[in-house]
Amino acid sequence: MKKKSLSREGTFLQISLEDYYRAIIDSSLDMIITVDKERRIVEFNRSAQNTFGYSLEEVLGKSVDMLYADPKEGEKISKEVFEKGRCIAEVINKRKNGELFPSLISASLLRNPKGEVIGVMGISRDISEMKLFEKKLENASQEWRATFDALKDHLILIDENSVIKRCNMSFSNSLGMSFHEIIGKRLFEIFEIPFDLNPFYRSRESLKREVSTIKKNGKWLNIISEPIIRDNKFSGAVIIVSDITEIIESGERFKALTENSPLGISLLRPDRTFEYINPRFTELFGYTIEDIPDKEKWFELAYPEEEYRKKVMSIWKEDFVNNKEIGKVRERDLNVRCKDGDRKIVRIRSVAMGDGKILQTYEDITEKRKAEEILEERERRFRTLIENATDIISMFDKEGRVIYISPSVERILGYKNEDVIGESIFEYLHPDEIQSAKKNFEKIASTNIISKPLRFKVRHKNGSWRYLEGVFNNLLNEPNINAILMNARDITSTIIAEEKYRTLFEESKDGIYITDPAGRILDMNPAGVEMLGFSSKEELLKVNINELYFEPGGRKKYKEAMERDGYVKDFEIVLKKKNGEKLIILDTGTVVRDEKGKIVAYRGIMRDVTEYKKLEQQLLHAQKMDAIGNL
Repeated sequence: MKKKSLSREGTFLQISLEDYYRAIIDSSLDMIITVDKERRIVEFNRSAQNTFGYSLEEVLGKSVDMLYADPKEGEKISKEVFEKGRCIAEVINKRKNGELFPSLISASLLRNPKGEVIGVMGISRDISEMKLFEKKLENASQEWRATFDALKDHLILIDENSVIKRCNMSFSNSLGMSFHEIIGKRLFEIFEIPFDLNPFYRSRESLKREVSTIKKNGKWLNIISEPIIRDNKFSGAVIIVSDITEIIESGERFKALTENSPLGISLLRPDRTFEYINPRFTELFGYTIEDIPDKEKWFELAYPEEEYRKKVMSIWKEDFVNNKEIGKVRERDLNVRCKDGDRKIVRIRSVAMGDGKILQTYEDITEKRKAEEILEERERRFRTLIENATDIISMFDKEGRVIYISPSVERILGYKNEDVIGESIFEYLHPDEIQSAKKNFEKIASTNIISKPLRFKVRHKNGSWRYLEGVFNNLLNEPNINAILMNARDITSTIIAEEKYRTLFEESKDGIYITDPAGRILDMNPAGVEMLGFSSKEELLKVNINELYFEPGGRKKYKEAMERDGYVKDFEIVLKKKNGEKLIILDTGTVVRDEKGKIVAYRGIMRDVTEYKKLEQQLLHAQKMDAIGNL
């Protein structure tokens, strides 16, 4: 084998030329593949092995078609190389694992020292990443173009002579011209702007953004010229044209609204000078915009006390320095001193706007705050009254569950508030009364009237039973209450007393009665019924007491004495029994009055003295006869 001497930095290495070229081929980052005239692989460098996934042994002597996704592509390249001597093309290759990938191949004929064609050598490079980048670039370009064309504002790119290089669809549509018709024309020949109002010429001189507002074809337009600077020289501009007609008209409407607003309104610029205050602001505080040119002067006049002013400044810092959230409403109630020295409690609502300005409204809540304080005091007194009430005051939902109960429940029934909150009232009632109580509660929940006093037995925490009498008021439709209110008092001692009275009433040998001023008999004990000769109380209650006086109008003297003195004692009355017999009684009674002092009933005890009166008459007659005999 022929060898050559190769020198490197003064040393000599004796290597074969073949080994030298082999080292170059294997160290190449590109894939190098050589095929013979029959297109069989005879060279497959290390880069090719790594890229395709085949070892050298797996491909030597095999057809190069195995490396193509479509073998016809390989045949086409081979044909072009043999016809033209060289071929450069993009192809789709296939790895050992079946994965496809794009590559750029440069193939040329391979000749021997005699000049005879012995095969083809191809140098190929995997361009997957390049294709992916191209795809991303294409997508980004499409997205940019779509965004560019989706903008409602007109965007025009012009050179230093105002020649249009590019524009968006909004501008094209507004002129009714195609892109082809627009590109290359001078902007201000097809879109006229008065020279003195044209921001392009100003930005060309100042090299800064310039803005103008003009009225064109009945519309208000805001025109921005953003200069393009290259090598410190003006090379063109981006022109942005925005239709601000609605904003201008909204501003006019805003002004009309603020001028007639019932609230004070102010607008602070980013430098915190006042841009605007409405008439109501001056009416509220007396200050004009000349009095308060900026925030500092306003704070000085509105909050003259240094300590309070520091507090307000701290609030301002919290709302607009530490927290720059745009559009958030900040609400504060502050004590403001007016120009005439008067003090007002003012609710100030502030909003930071996107342009750096701050809009504020001012509501005088002085009277409202006073009313709230009065209400709070009333509520405090009312709560104190409830908390210390002797009666049980409670609130139930529509199912009968306890929402609130006053502390008096512990004194009367032994339970703490937390024992009963959320519990059903029916769990504490006597088993014999639960069904009737549920019916009454359902009736109350379906009406909006106050119930008549209802009596019920409730279990004490110690297991005993207490009698309560309660009045229920349905306030489920009251938004601030949404409950059924109950006011109940302990009547256990009254019930016991009534039972004792009823025993005395029923077992007394004297007649006990209750009548009203009109003479209706409201109640009568068994001794009274028997005394008057009736078979039952029900029969007697159908009779008016005036009918039982022996002489017509006999009750008149009784009523006069009762109304005059409020009572009678051993008042003799002559009645008649059911059978007409005379009945002489001694009545001891009192009047019953209502809360206004009006007499509503008479009640008393009547004793039958008929026989006693007969004996008395007989005794008098006997004494009279003795006197006559002695004469």
